[in-house]
Amino acid sequence: SQSDIQTKIVPALLTALKTQTNNDIITGCLMSLAKIGNLNEESDFGEVIVPFLADRNQEISETAALALGILGSEEHIELLNSLITHGSYGLEAVGRTNEVPFRTRSFAVYALGLIANKSHDVEVISSIAYNLRETLATDQSSYKDVKIAAVVSMSLLRLDEDTQKEQVEFLLEYFRNENNDHLVRAHIPEALSHTLIGAKNENYLAYKEILSNEFIGRLTSSSKEKREVQQSCVLGLGLLGDADESDLDKKIRKALYDIPMNVSDQQTRAFALISLASIGSTEGDSLFAVQEVQSYLTNQVTRGKNFVKPWASVSLGIMANNLNEAAVPVPSTINTVLRKSIKEERSPSRLGAVSIAAGLAGHVEMGELLQEKLAKVNDAETQGYLCVSLGLLNHRAAIEQIKEIVVKAKYRPALLQQAAIGIGLMGDHSLVPALVEMLRESKSSASQASIVTALAFIGDSRSVDPLVALLNDENYTERARGFAAAALGMVADRLLLPWNSDLSCDLNYRASTPTLNDLEGTGILNIL
Repeated sequence: SQSDIQTKIVPALLTALKTQTNNDIITGCLMSLAKIGNLNEESDFGEVIVPFLADRNQEISETAALALGILGSEEHIELLNSLITHGSYGLEAVGRTNEVPFRTRSFAVYALGLIANKSHDVEVISSIAYNLRETLATDQSSYKDVKIAAVVSMSLLRLDEDTQKEQVEFLLEYFRNENNDHLVRAHIPEALSHTLIGAKNENYLAYKEILSNEFIGRLTSSSKEKREVQQSCVLGLGLLGDADESDLDKKIRKALYDIPMNVSDQQTRAFALISLASIGSTEGDSLFAVQEVQSYLTNQVTRGKNFVKPWASVSLGIMANNLNEAAVPVPSTINTVLRKSIKEERSPSRLGAVSIAAGLAGHVEMGELLQEKLAKVNDAETQGYLCVSLGLLNHRAAIEQIKEIVVKAKYRPALLQQAAIGIGLMGDHSLVPALVEMLRESKSSASQASIVTALAFIGDSRSVDPLVALLNDENYTERARGFAAAALGMVADRLLLPWNSDLSCDLNYRASTPTLNDLEGTGILNIL
């Protein structure tokens, strides 16, 4: 409730920021205040966050920059721009004399994109779009992170017609210049496609043809393009194409069907299946190609190479999910193929994929079969995917079975997280006290992160008091207390989806840098 947030959560976070110095606790509190957002006109968490830009701990400084973006703090746009450009205002804010660290600058760029994404002010959005283009064009850093942040952030912008045209032309010219770094160029197809489909004005069809031909030309058997760029071209086609009978959309679909013959990279071939799922369930002037795409994907599930089968299964699930959301009948073949695969699949990884596909497809009659599989499977990763699938199907008969898995998965963090997500998807909150106790007792950072994510899915008011108590209790490790701070923000988050969901959608996570996607958990895709 708002009362819990105002009287318990926010005071605990503010007190911790004043009294604690540990980076886990500080960053957890900064992110949580940003997710909660300003409570009224009198409270401005931006004023609380800005001083931490000057912290000598790099993680705290960069988190403060990112938190301003999550907060949606338009009054701090000038400061963020100055951080990016090593301006005097930015240098003073971070307590430096020569330059702002590249990680802080990268997070400031993402912050600008997040602010523009939530803004309704055309001038603010256009100004940020200009600044992002300037950053991409002029940044001289030896690291790719700042430029990639600028391109990814451009994909978040909802632009007016004039600014859209400027951005498309700018990005297209940058993409065509093969002297530019290939990892930076690899994120441009997504940004171009999102820029175009964000506003289908009179320029749409002409640009759709230009962009589609640009991407298709880099997917031929004779192409010398880098694999990361090819992966992104495939994803871009998935955003641009649809299922109607136009010559251009037929050409897009054929290019994706031909990927196995033209491209050897397995990830590009896998992304092509995901793109086809999107295209086959997106209505243009018609849904002419639904059966055609479904037939191609089901053939890949039943006869494709082993590495293709899990991707094809998930693609069928995505396609069915999209059709369900559009209130369009789902071809019965999809559910038939998925059920057969679940019954017969022996590979744990492929069973996990097809179970997720079944959950996405929403075929509730498969719940009983999936529950039977859950009772028989020993592989923890596959068990986790089965739990998520049962949650997607709201198969409540499995609740007690999954709760038992959560309790026993104390030292298997990935399974604990997936099982708790399954419970959360079914709206059951009864595990909250047990999860809080597990967080108190856990000594593993991986387990703590999984428990926090679990609490974010199923946490309710019963989690607030024990989490506040854990944050304040110095008998526990600072890392556990930091995760408690993060959990408070996730439970009280003003947004329905995780803060980085807009950044992660349709992203080529294979074309990565440390500030984007990092095994240490410090990239924007990894931060809780």
